[in-house]
Amino acid sequence: MIELRRILTNANVSSLIRAKSNQKRQILALPPSATVETALICFIENDITAIPIMSEHGALPESVFGVLLIVDVLNFLLIDAPDDLHKNHATRLLREPLAQIMKCQELHQLNVVEDRIALIDVLLKYWNPTEDKENQLDPLATNYHLLVKCTTDRMQWSIITPTDLLRYVMFYGQKSDFLQHTFIDDLDRQYSLFIKWASVKKVHVDEEAWKAFQEVSHTLHSDLVAVVDTGNNALMAHVSSRDFLPASSNDLKNMVLALRMQGNSLLSYLCAIKNVSSGAATHVMLDPVLLRENYTLHDVLGKMIGGRAHHLWRVKGSDHANVPIGVVGIRNLIHVIAQVVRSAI
Repeated sequence: MIELRRILTNANVSSLIRAKSNQKRQILALPPSATVETALICFIENDITAIPIMSEHGALPESVFGVLLIVDVLNFLLIDAPDDLHKNHATRLLREPLAQIMKCQELHQLNVVEDRIALIDVLLKYWNPTEDKENQLDPLATNYHLLVKCTTDRMQWSIITPTDLLRYVMFYGQKSDFLQHTFIDDLDRQYSLFIKWASVKKVHVDEEAWKAFQEVSHTLHSDLVAVVDTGNNALMAHVSSRDFLPASSNDLKNMVLALRMQGNSLLSYLCAIKNVSSGAATHVMLDPVLLRENYTLHDVLGKMIGGRAHHLWRVKGSDHANVPIGVVGIRNLIHVIAQVVRSAI
């Protein structure tokens, strides 16, 4: 616990940025004149869920309007849905400028920090600012991207996320006793790590795709819903906003048509845009990553960072029934780490 606090106290944001690949250090941003199609291509080809929108003229940070999320774009495409669109209508929607989305909904705020600030200050000030639960902003509904003014590097600006922090903690704290010997169930009992199964929004696999997405877009659980079996409500898979994007940017028109089509089930939609058979769909692309009772904090970080899984499901026992107890996401883990660090003061 003390070792974790030491790692976060002795390192600053500049250290976090240097630990990222050169490609990930650069800011990828779009102007309001860019099209909806361009934004979706950026999401798919760069494997990101958010992108800053900034003026083509002017200096940072004043030129940044805010952050656009995948869920914002898909919500725009579903205005007045469901509907059977013609292909030319889908093309028209994709060619709309992002300024049209900005008219319909506010962009998410992008806070600015300097790279000299310690990681522990980023964690406690921006990603877990208060322990006063009544006045705290909902941690699952708040944008966590931070715009960094670089003073110790050649580049002028960069962006960091909680994933970057967890990756840093995993690499530099991989031998720490706290990560290696702290069990997730102990963290849950002390800090409420998991979102309990009863609180998780659920959709049936045969529910219409556009309705399932609306559940995703309205949930506070980090835009995640569980996909359950129609017969027994058992966990089959999970979907978040990124799962509604096609595997290839060449299929965007088909995505718009399929998402807005009445009677098109979630399973049929996902099979179509991911180009897989219905038999393989829930096992190949949506298979939930499971946690057992003997998993440690280091195991969780390994699955999230190494396996690129943003949500992990805690299930009962060691059999194949996979009865879910709850789910943990990156933001849940960030808040627990913040509480742990506070307790080490």
